[in-house]
Amino acid sequence: METYLETLKLHINRMLYYLIKSSAQWVNKPKLHILLHLPESIEQLGNASLFSTEKFELYNGVLRQSSIHSNRQAPGRDLARSFDNYSNLKFLVSGGMLYEENSKNWENPTNEVTDIFTNNPDIQRLMGFNSAEVNSLPAVAFPQKLCLKVPKSEIASLPEAINQRDKLHQVLKIKLNAKEVLHKGVFVVIDRGDKNVVAAIDSIWESKGSSKPLYYLWVTGYTLLGVDDYYEMRKLSRTSQQALIPTRKVTGCINVQHNCHVGNCQVTTSRLACLERLDTNVKTVQVEHTDNDHFVINSASLRNSDLHHAISNLTFAPITPKQWVDGMATGCRVWSDMVEEPEDTDGLEGTSDSEDKNDEEDSCEE
Repeated sequence: METYLETLKLHINRMLYYLIKSSAQWVNKPKLHILLHLPESIEQLGNASLFSTEKFELYNGVLRQSSIHSNRQAPGRDLARSFDNYSNLKFLVSGGMLYEENSKNWENPTNEVTDIFTNNPDIQRLMGFNSAEVNSLPAVAFPQKLCLKVPKSEIASLPEAINQRDKLHQVLKIKLNAKEVLHKGVFVVIDRGDKNVVAAIDSIWESKGSSKPLYYLWVTGYTLLGVDDYYEMRKLSRTSQQALIPTRKVTGCINVQHNCHVGNCQVTTSRLACLERLDTNVKTVQVEHTDNDHFVINSASLRNSDLHHAISNLTFAPITPKQWVDGMATGCRVWSDMVEEPEDTDGLEGTSDSEDKNDEEDSCEE
């Protein structure tokens, strides 16, 4: 816990430094002040699981749904009644017990009432319940093949290194676990015992020789290089090494992005827009990658962040007091320049007082 809190304080300090350096106007954001007290709160009360504001913003859908039938005369009352109705509905279809005044007993709703929720996935989703997440498959059920046909453009020839293996068939995608899907182009971390290596999937093969299908990945290896000065992320370089790897050696997937700064990739208007699943003649902008050899590991990825941090192995220096002073001065200058900018006059330049006087004199002479 002590190590975690020290790391958290370091990253909070760095984030606040870069925010203030970009513009000192960020001091008006109350959430940033709360961050300063987050480590002490975790140390005293435990992990701050409710600090995810995105989850609370999802509740806006419930607010909108409750506001549809309001006549706006008493919106607060209408919302309260809608919330009360939703709560009662959730209580009933979940099998909640009701107190019967006449019989003075507690009674359960009948199966016809609870089946509305139990046997209806649409009703479950409307009420925010995901049965697939609750009743997820056990770990022994993976990897699992997705029943998708391999397109002709994706069909690969059997690599020479695995020609000796019998009954190998190419598959398009497989689920490594409940949340990760493997397919061509995905970057994976492979456990080699002494170290972890990064590779990109070229094709996926299935062996049906045993009772349970086995899956293999034909991958291309990548070398971990230093930290990129522009992105401040770990660099990857493509190698010529290829190998057949069983899925049990895969630790997980990582988010890898092309190093466009090294490749000097340009943004061009060359991508055909798709409308209702049909290509059109309208072209939109896209990044044209110049090579397929240089990449960076996206260490800011929220998915499987521990694996990204372990592979990237980045070190972050604490912000010194002098850096804070210089950063705050820079942020104040940026904020001052934003305040002093003239207001937009829609391209119309105002006339000066002298010009107005000249116009008046000209009109008098006439």
